[in-house]
Amino acid sequence: MKFFSMDAACDTLETGSVYPQVESMKDGYNYQASNSIHKLRFDETPKEDPDLDYFILEDKANPTDLLSTWVSFCGLLISARLKEILLSHKLQSYRVYTAKVVHKGVELLGYYWFLPIGDESESVDFDKTNFYAEDTFG
Repeated sequence: MKFFSMDAACDTLETGSVYPQVESMKDGYNYQASNSIHKLRFDETPKEDPDLDYFILEDKANPTDLLSTWVSFCGLLISARLKEILLSHKLQSYRVYTAKVVHKGVELLGYYWFLPIGDESESVDFDKTNFYAEDTFG
C-alpha cells in the first residue's frame, strides 16, 4: 500500500502571492454556531452539515485545486477535480460537503470541504511499512 502526503505551496505562480489563500469566512459568519466550521473535529462525524457559506479568497490568490486556509485545521478546501482524484483512492473514513468560495465578488463553483474522520493507524501494517523522515523546516 502506498501513502501520499500533500504540502502547502506558498507564493507560487499557481497559488498567487498570499498565504493562506482564504482570507476569512463571509462577514457576519457565526463561528459560535453549532454547525460552525470551528466545531469540526477529526475524531467524530458532525451531527449536522457544517455551515460552509462562504469562504472569501484573497484578491491576490489564485483559485487552485487545494485552497490554503486558516479557518479550520480539520479538513481541506478542495476543487471538484481534486475531490474526484481523492475519491478514486482508498481512504480512511471521510465526509465531503459542498462549500461556497467567493473570489473578487464572484462565486467560484465546484468547491468542497473534505473532512477525514477517525484514526486509521490500526489499518497500517507497521512491520511491512517503510517510513521516511524529512526535515521540512531546515
